[in-house]
Amino acid sequence: MNTVLFIAGSANLVAALVCIGVSLPFALRKVKVSNRIGVRIRKSYLSVEHWKKINAYFSRWLILWSLPVLLVGVTMVVGAFKFPGAFPGWSAFWLNLSLLLLLLPPVQTLMWSRNLPS
Repeated sequence: MNTVLFIAGSANLVAALVCIGVSLPFALRKVKVSNRIGVRIRKSYLSVEHWKKINAYFSRWLILWSLPVLLVGVTMVVGAFKFPGAFPGWSAFWLNLSLLLLLLPPVQTLMWSRNLPS
């Protein structure tokens, strides 16, 4: 077993599953307005409707971008057992690249929220 590949893949799996698990209530609009959780930008505090729209939008994108991270994690964990002599440098590359995908939803949400009326 390739330990480095297994640990990197497990990190991806955990990150993706946590992101999906935390995002589901927001995507389903089950969370009440709060100043402790959710997307906290100026436009989200203008109204309850804005808060729900912004958080639902962010969480849907976070779920969507977590799927490739999950796929990379599964591939790395399976690869740790199938290819025990695989080059560990690639695992660091894919780990970093896939986790960078999780930075896209905040950027997308900020850009989208500019179109909401003030």
